[in-house]
Amino acid sequence: MIISNTHNFIFFHVPKNAGTSICAKLAPFSENSEIIPTYKNKIKEIVENANTDEGRKMVNEIAHLIPDELFDTNVFYKKNKNKLRWMNLPHLCLAIHGVLSFEEVKKIRNSLDSRWNVLKNYHRFAIVRNSWDYAFSIFKNKVVIDRVAEEWKEGKSWNYMIKNRITKENFLHFIRNLETDYSQIYNDFFFNLEFKKELNQLDYITSPKGYCYVNQLIRYEKIKEGLEIASDKIGVNLVDSPKLNVSMHSIREKDPFDYVNYYDDDAQKKISEIFKKDINHFNFKFGK
Repeated sequence: MIISNTHNFIFFHVPKNAGTSICAKLAPFSENSEIIPTYKNKIKEIVENANTDEGRKMVNEIAHLIPDELFDTNVFYKKNKNKLRWMNLPHLCLAIHGVLSFEEVKKIRNSLDSRWNVLKNYHRFAIVRNSWDYAFSIFKNKVVIDRVAEEWKEGKSWNYMIKNRITKENFLHFIRNLETDYSQIYNDFFFNLEFKKELNQLDYITSPKGYCYVNQLIRYEKIKEGLEIASDKIGVNLVDSPKLNVSMHSIREKDPFDYVNYYDDDAQKKISEIFKKDINHFNFKFGK
């Protein structure tokens, strides 16, 4: 999550919900920009050069200037500063997607709770999306786009490579073989293997006892309206966010990849079982 003490907001960053583009707009106001040496003056340049060698070089230089206390709740990055990405820098405890509702994962939640008397007065918002669309978005981004990014070379058509891989056959293979062929993605977005628990979107915005930290929940299908409200509340224009990730395309253009067309009955049922908590809580319906 990104906390700002100058604009009094907390953005709870739920995966695959246009967060990359929103984080680019919120990064300059993060409390980390006041803590990490030289970061504040380079935020704009880092964002503009995101995912380039130059951008990674700047992040790496800043990573080694981060005060040790910021790593107290994130031992992995303390030992692997070279693996920090630009999006780690503005987030609380340098964790892009902090899980709050797992009793076993307390570091991020404790950091939030210790200051809750002040933070509860901030504007606290998050974005969630229909569970079946959520799963399809993970496929598009983590299976298709990430791999095309690895294979793409000058002269190749990026759009053709993407479109050629987003097929019903490929998506169904992904869903059917999540636990085996895509075990890392399964662990990161569907089912945490260490704690034996499903990773519902609710887990990123609630406590183990079910307390919701958010006071504005934006549904992805109404993201433009939701971001307009959030923009007014925090004084930052989020609607005109840069397209650093394809997720934001659906705000401006009709998404040509309608998730409904890629499911069969078995895939639909499997996702409904994994994300049962979200579906019941948010009353998500397949195709709506």
